[in-house]
Amino acid sequence: MVSKELAPQLEATLNLTMQTVQMSLAANIASGDIASGVKDKEVKKGFGNLIINQTAAYGCRLLFKELKKTVQAIS
Repeated sequence: MVSKELAPQLEATLNLTMQTVQMSLAANIASGDIASGVKDKEVKKGFGNLIINQTAAYGCRLLFKELKKTVQAIS
């Protein structure tokens, strides 16, 4: 779905984003910024779902752009 030239850059961006989220989450847990009664596991799961959803949305946008190019090329 992603060109071979862009794959390493996309993977590096995703890894950096994940590291940033993990560092932010660890800092928030340590400082007590998370509301009481919320389990750490729930917060981590929420961040994971957010990243999955954003990645899927990006993939859909790329797929739509490629579809649009193909339709325009056929027309």
